[in-house]
Amino acid sequence: MLLSLLGGLFGGLLRFAPELLKFLDGKNDREHELAMMDKQLLFLQEQGKLKIDEAVLTTNATVQQAQFQTMMSAYQAEQVMLSHASTWVNNINALIRPSVTFGVFTLWTICRLAVIFYSFHATGDVKETLVNAWTAEDAALLSAIAAYYFVGRTLDKQK
Repeated sequence: MLLSLLGGLFGGLLRFAPELLKFLDGKNDREHELAMMDKQLLFLQEQGKLKIDEAVLTTNATVQQAQFQTMMSAYQAEQVMLSHASTWVNNINALIRPSVTFGVFTLWTICRLAVIFYSFHATGDVKETLVNAWTAEDAALLSAIAAYYFVGRTLDKQK
């Protein structure tokens, strides 16, 4: 009788074992599926960021191309206008940009000299005055002026 009870008990346990294994396997499947969904979510987030970056770059390229086309059409229109103008009008037109540049450069020089003079009188130290006299803004202004004229000369020579 003990053997029949043990046989029944083990038979029931053995019948329940596949169900238990299915449950444990299902738990592992759900954990794996959850991990895969997290990975997929991260992938989709990165993909979305890349699409946004691509759209921004495309927009920037389009804007820059439109700006370049606008500058080129303005330059071409100016060239057509100057080709029909008299010599003295062309000469006056050619003096406008340099005179504005020389004016800006003169004002900059006056301001820089005033700052140097004031700084020397405030500190009395020549070395400190000269070290602080040249700033990044000064370098940017002068390099912009130089680049404008040298690039302009290069473009004019290509014609």
